[in-house]
Amino acid sequence: MKAIEVFLHVNDLRNRFFPAYKKLTEEQLEWKTEGYKNNISFLLRHTAQAEDWFLRGVIQQEKMMPRRKRELDTRDKLFDYLEWTRENTLSFLESQDISILQETRQLPEGYRGEPIENPTIGWILHRVFQHEVYHLGQVNLMMRLQGIEPPNM
Repeated sequence: MKAIEVFLHVNDLRNRFFPAYKKLTEEQLEWKTEGYKNNISFLLRHTAQAEDWFLRGVIQQEKMMPRRKRELDTRDKLFDYLEWTRENTLSFLESQDISILQETRQLPEGYRGEPIENPTIGWILHRVFQHEVYHLGQVNLMMRLQGIEPPNM
């Protein structure tokens, strides 16, 4: 059994939400509500950076840096990066036996969550996908605050 079989529905929300997100203008992506420092572009970029870092930097133990804001300065580059990071994650899961999900990794400096001792790759990936859902909810709220109907679940 392949590791991907644990995450069969991982793209369910992306498939429902991203077509609407891709219709947003640069102005809508960069809009900020009063008292909140982040915008939709930041939330989507942060989501992709986190997935990239956890997969390549933590799980695959590569020396790498996620793409920075200056490298993702257009909406097309941002959505390409989101797709590229997810393709990498899916490719990894499709190429690995399910047993890899039980292997442990160390969470390096830079991890902002509660410390966890000997997290498994399965735990790390679940956290990455939960992290994305959390921020997609924020994106939908920011759309609503702009008077834009967010996509349905």
